[in-house]
Amino acid sequence: MKLNSDLEEQIARNLDNPEKLESLYRENGRVFKTVIEKIYNQFPENILLKAWYYRLFFHLSHPAQKHTINVWRLLVILLGVGLLAQVPVITGLQADVFFAKNISLLVFPFISICFFRNKQSTGRWMPYLLMVIFFMGAALMNVMPFNPKSSSFLLSCLHLPVMLWVLTSVAYSGNTWPRREDLIDYMRFTGDWIVMTAVLMIAGGLFSGLTLALFNMVEMSIESAFTSHFLFWGIAAVPIVAVWLIGIYPDLVSKVSPIIAYVFGVLMAVMLFFFSIALFLNIGALYSNREFLLVFDVLLLAVMAILVFSISDRGSLMMSRFRVVLLVVLACLAWVINLVALSAIIYRIGEWGLTPNRTAVLGANVLLMINLLFMIPKLWKARENEFYLGSAAQMAATFLPVYGAWAFIVSFVFPWLFSFS
Repeated sequence: MKLNSDLEEQIARNLDNPEKLESLYRENGRVFKTVIEKIYNQFPENILLKAWYYRLFFHLSHPAQKHTINVWRLLVILLGVGLLAQVPVITGLQADVFFAKNISLLVFPFISICFFRNKQSTGRWMPYLLMVIFFMGAALMNVMPFNPKSSSFLLSCLHLPVMLWVLTSVAYSGNTWPRREDLIDYMRFTGDWIVMTAVLMIAGGLFSGLTLALFNMVEMSIESAFTSHFLFWGIAAVPIVAVWLIGIYPDLVSKVSPIIAYVFGVLMAVMLFFFSIALFLNIGALYSNREFLLVFDVLLLAVMAILVFSISDRGSLMMSRFRVVLLVVLACLAWVINLVALSAIIYRIGEWGLTPNRTAVLGANVLLMINLLFMIPKLWKARENEFYLGSAAQMAATFLPVYGAWAFIVSFVFPWLFSFS
């Protein structure tokens, strides 16, 4: 209580000294935030206090900008997705070939169109440029020979959604190259979008199963028609509907995503701790099992996602010290395991040479290691001052275009570089 009283007195004495207020905030952000709200209520006309209040509490009085879309426009977009999903039926192309190459191209360009329609445009030429890039990406993907045994082709299919997701951030940011603040907001939106999409997918799966079961009960088999005409259209349409729902009900999942990130953060930290022990007891398996490295990459991406969604949450400035320490532990464990995995990748490259898989895993691991290396010190400092959580989020946002560039290289350079092997 004395600390609060002393800080309140210092703030009151420095209402016309922005430099001193910034210094006080950096010294103890948590207490500063509590005190500034109290003082602002006493001096609501003070411009400097008003600026601090909206800096720290803006999300409570001004919800994130909605990405609403008119229902009729949504239906037109979904109709367009449905028509493209019918290309295999209309042209006779193999459905597995078409959707392996194009499923993400049925999602992200149309999500971008949703954002083009609803964000204030600061770059009128940007929508056309993005659509050209999406079209070129579709053309390059569809001229590639389909070979399910080709590592470079499979890597291309897996990395294309990442590249398109990063590109969509441009549309989200108002048709201009996104600032770090825009990217942080986009990462926050992505967490909500993933949760909403997962819920809709589960509901859609249950609805589909019930529909097929009911028709089977009256001895009418509709599985073939349902799969051909509705299944893939539904899979592509659900993420777009999720964007629409988040725009209409922005608070629907915004409080759920941080809780999910927190719960899985605890579980992931415990799992990584025991896995680290098991790994060092049997470290030879890492150097002999090629599948190990691919699983590692998925694991590290999951850890990075938890970290990013946690620190980009609007309420991260009010995060408890335990949660901050949890993020530090999670990041440190991931970095150490990543270092061991990197040594295994280098060993395998030295023994058997470069392959598409090894090169892709090497690049991803190096990027993740560098990103974590910059984030860990800021997370550590955030134990005492939440100001550094924002710095950690900005560091994650800075790397987003780098991940997009790497995904582009793996998607469109690797297949030709490795001769589609």
